[in-house]
Amino acid sequence: PPSAKPPTTSLRIDNFLRPFILKAVQELLAKTGTVCSFWMDHIKTQCYVTYSSVEEATETRNALYNLQWPTNGGKLLVADFVYPQDVKARAEAPIAAPVSTTPKTPQPAPLSSKPPPEVSPRQAVQKKQLPPPPPITSEPPIF
Repeated sequence: PPSAKPPTTSLRIDNFLRPFILKAVQELLAKTGTVCSFWMDHIKTQCYVTYSSVEEATETRNALYNLQWPTNGGKLLVADFVYPQDVKARAEAPIAAPVSTTPKTPQPAPLSSKPPPEVSPRQAVQKKQLPPPPPITSEPPIF
């Protein structure tokens, strides 16, 4: 169907269905033009893409609209024009911490001269029972 938005060099494409390889999406998009900018959300259901011309973006929209992708059980893609600034804003946004499927190894706590912000009552009692450490001086002790 014709787009309700005016043609631009940029598209938003929705309804991607995992699993797929990101490179496969990029190859699909490169079939109809030169991709200048690309962004896909972390759950891989939508992407934003900018082409080098309005004609390439229009050709891509026409090729992808209602295309079942991936062909083995994917949803019908929906593509529509967006402003190039929308793609730029997404592509240049600070990257959130990626979701990792591998277990994380515990990292050592950074050394800090500050005490922890909250001390449990038990820790407070234990600290009160310990004698204070002797002062550290640069002079040798005198006996």
